Amino acid sequence: MKISKFFLTTLLMFFVACGGPSSPEEIAVEALKASTKGDVEKLAKYFGIEKRAKDDSEKTAAKGKLSKVAAGTRNKAEKMGGLKEVKVLESSDEGEMKIVKVQMTFGNGENISENIKLEKIDGEWFIKF
Repeated sequence: MKISKFFLTTLLMFFVACGGPSSPEEIAVEALKASTKGDVEKLAKYFGIEKRAKDDSEKTAAKGKLSKVAAGTRNKAEKMGGLKEVKVLESSDEGEMKIVKVQMTFGNGENISENIKLEKIDGEWFIKF
């Protein structure tokens, strides 16, 4: 049975796309987008709440804190005309961590740069608290 290159390429692209962000740079960008939308579940994933929390009460507390941060970020983004773009300016290693400098561009034309620190836990990258 012969499988075409097109089929294999399409299948590979599907699995990569469905897997979600995996590089520190992708995670930093997607976390900022989730934050400006107030998406606490995605933020919890990018912060690794499931892996870090020792029990359900810690998960609930962490998600509560993320919820407050996301609500503030969403309100600020809305006042600035919404998030238009997030781009990675640079990425560097600092010991066991990765620091990703990103620039957010808002609807009112204002730019804000942030440094996002990530750490690897069990082979996966998560935003550092």
